[in-house]
Amino acid sequence: MDINTIPNVNAHLHTPYSFSAFETLTVALDRASDEDVKIVGINDFYSMDGYEEWNREALKRHLFPLFNIEFISLQKEDQDNGIRVNDPNNPGRTYISGKGLCCPPRLNDPYVSQLADVRAESNAQVKEMYQRVNELLLAFDAGFELNFGVIESFCRKDLSANAT
Repeated sequence: MDINTIPNVNAHLHTPYSFSAFETLTVALDRASDEDVKIVGINDFYSMDGYEEWNREALKRHLFPLFNIEFISLQKEDQDNGIRVNDPNNPGRTYISGKGLCCPPRLNDPYVSQLADVRAESNAQVKEMYQRVNELLLAFDAGFELNFGVIESFCRKDLSANAT
C-alpha cells in the first residue's frame, strides 16, 4: 500500500458478543478482509468480551484491530418532547460509543458490577420486546411466534449478566 493511501476502515462492527448480523466474530473479520478493509473495530453493546478473540483473529488476517464499546441512553424528557439526538427514529435515545479502548480490557469494581447491571437491564428489555412481538403476532393470528432461545443462539454469543 502506498504511504499516501488511506486504508479502508470499519471501526464499528457488532459481533455475536452482542446482537449481530454475523454468525461468528470470524465471519465479520473474513468479510472485512474480503472487502479490503484494513482497520477493523469491534463495537459491541455493553461488552468487551470479544476483545481478545478480535485481536487474535484480526492479526491472523493482517488487519489492524480497534477496541470499542457502545451504550444506549434514554433521556425521558427528550423522549416526551420528541427530541431526536442521534437515532432518527427514537426520540430521547442516544447511542454513545467509546473508542480506542485497551486489549485485554481492564475494568475494576465498581465498574465491572455497574456494567453487569446495565447488561442485565438490557437483556431483560430484549426479552420483554420479544414477548411484546409475540403478543402482536398472536393478536394478528400470524400462525407463528418468535422463539427467544433460538434467535439468541444465532445472534448472541453470551447473554450472561456477569460477563465484562
